[in-house]
Amino acid sequence: MRALVPILALVFWPALAEAAYFLGPQAPASPRRVVTLAPSITEIVLALGEGERLVGVTRYDDAEAVRHLPRVGGFVDPSAEAILRLRPDLLVVQPGPGNREVVERLAELGIPVLVVPLDTLDEILVGVEAVGRALGREEKGRALRAQIEARIEAIRARAAGLPRVRTLVVYGWQPLVVAGPGSYADELLRIAGGENVAAKLRGTYPTIPAEHAVRLPAQRVIDTTMEDGAKIDLPGWEGKVVRARSRALVRPGPRVVESLEELFEILHGERP
Repeated sequence: MRALVPILALVFWPALAEAAYFLGPQAPASPRRVVTLAPSITEIVLALGEGERLVGVTRYDDAEAVRHLPRVGGFVDPSAEAILRLRPDLLVVQPGPGNREVVERLAELGIPVLVVPLDTLDEILVGVEAVGRALGREEKGRALRAQIEARIEAIRARAAGLPRVRTLVVYGWQPLVVAGPGSYADELLRIAGGENVAAKLRGTYPTIPAEHAVRLPAQRVIDTTMEDGAKIDLPGWEGKVVRARSRALVRPGPRVVESLEELFEILHGERP
C-alpha cells in the first residue's frame, strides 16, 4: 500500500475536506510561479493549459510536460526548504496524511496556499473551478468543469441500460487492500455500470484476508497497483483479474473521464 499513498488521499484534514480554501496571505490575481503538491493538482493546471506557470512538483509527478521541473518532495513529505527556494507566489495542495504541518508553516512564512480536496467527483469538479479562479482563468475553469461533467453524464447514460457487473477493485496485494464503500472507485463503479462487491465492508479502503476476498462474488477483479508490490494468485480468480492501464483510477482529478472510460471497457468489453 505504501506506493499508493502519494496518489490516494486516505486521510483528510479535519473538517476541511468539503471545498477548496486559502491559507496564508492573499495570492496574486494571476500567479506566475506555482508549485503543486500532488500529481492530480498538476494535471488540473495542465488541463487548464497553464503549465508554463509551474516551477515545482512532487517526486511522483509523471506527466511529460513537467519532467524537467524541480521536485519538492512527496505528497506526504513535502520539503519546506525546497519549496521556499522556488519562491512560489502560489502553492496548491491536496490535503492528505503528513503534509498539513509543512503546508501551514509555509502559509505562516508568507506563501499563499490553495488547499483543494479531490477525493469525490463533486470535490474534483469544485477543485477544477477553484484552481482556474486562483490562476486568474475563471472561464477556463468553468469550461473544463462543464466538459468533464458532460462526458461523465454521457458514460452514466450509456451504462444505465447495461447489466451491472460485480466488481472488486484492488489497491494493494500484500496486504490485500480494496475499494470499500465511499471510495473513489466505488463512486466510479456505480457510474460505469459496476457493482462494488466490497460495498458492505467497513472502511473506505479496507484490508481483508485472502480467504474473505475469494468469497466475494466478483465477476471482475481490477488490479490498480501498476505492479507496485507482488501480486498474489487466488483460487477462483483465474481469468477475472484485469490490470488497469493507467494510474487514473487511483488519481482523482481531471482524468476522471479516462478512469470511467477504462472502467466501462473492462466491465462491458467495449468503449463507451
